[in-house]
Amino acid sequence: MAEAEGVAATPGPASGSTFRGRRDVSGSWERDQQVEAAQRALVEVLGPYEPLLSRVQAALVWERPARSALWCLGLNAAFWFFALTSLRLVFLLAFGLMIIVCIDQWKNKIWPEIKGEFGSI
Repeated sequence: MAEAEGVAATPGPASGSTFRGRRDVSGSWERDQQVEAAQRALVEVLGPYEPLLSRVQAALVWERPARSALWCLGLNAAFWFFALTSLRLVFLLAFGLMIIVCIDQWKNKIWPEIKGEFGSI
């Protein structure tokens, strides 16, 4: 019985160890193909957002400490404002959209007319 265990435990052509190396190489090649496909998909999806992602990364690794500290304070203040406010989320969303519409109207309609009137004088 000990001899049978010794024979089974020794690596040889019947145990498949010679084929394991080839399988690892092909598995590695398949994995490389999967990694390249995932990389292409990520670049395709995230490519347009690269400048924004670079800025977020720079803030997260504190490349510019002053700017990162301002972002940290601003996000902390916004979080605690929304956490402690008695205002409802729908009101805050509607108020924010109203501010965005007012700024858009000012920049695209009101300001060019004012600028045009004073530009002709």
